[in-house]
Amino acid sequence: MQVIMWFYVIFLLILLGFLVKILVNLILLVIFQKQTLPFVPTTRRVAKFVAKLADVNNKVRVVDLGSGTGTLLAALYKQNPTKQYIGVERSWLLVWLSWLRFLVSNKKNTPKIVQADFFNYPLQEADVIIGYWISSLAERLTEKFVQECKPGCLIISCVFKLTPHERIIAKPVQYCGKTKIYCYEIL
Repeated sequence: MQVIMWFYVIFLLILLGFLVKILVNLILLVIFQKQTLPFVPTTRRVAKFVAKLADVNNKVRVVDLGSGTGTLLAALYKQNPTKQYIGVERSWLLVWLSWLRFLVSNKKNTPKIVQADFFNYPLQEADVIIGYWISSLAERLTEKFVQECKPGCLIISCVFKLTPHERIIAKPVQYCGKTKIYCYEIL
């Protein structure tokens, strides 16, 4: 009887954890729905898929522009913890939640989270740039990438395409279920 009670307690704790996560995401969606870049949590499935795309052997510094709560960064870090990961997020609340995610992991070389507007964050040293942007920012982002990124920089965009440019090579579109993942390389 005692064993059944322990299983019940463990089940309830796991269920409570899932419910808290859902509640936090719902609260964040409500808070950030009217922002220029709304908070759209990345699914773990998409995050794992992007992590495999971004895991290029000679790429060292990975920047997540608009890192939110750090879901993509966590998947990237899990895939290869030896690289340098930087999350750039404007919202102090999302920065704090992201920082908390990695603090709890208690591992070395965890991603660095920076509170900043990603249009003001320098990208000259980035080897890979990832993000879940919106189409209305495509032109500004394309110009920023062309002006600041070094040749060979890989850009991975979930769902939204960048504006075509002569210095940006578009690679074949990848699919993670119904989610389109666009990959580009700077010339």
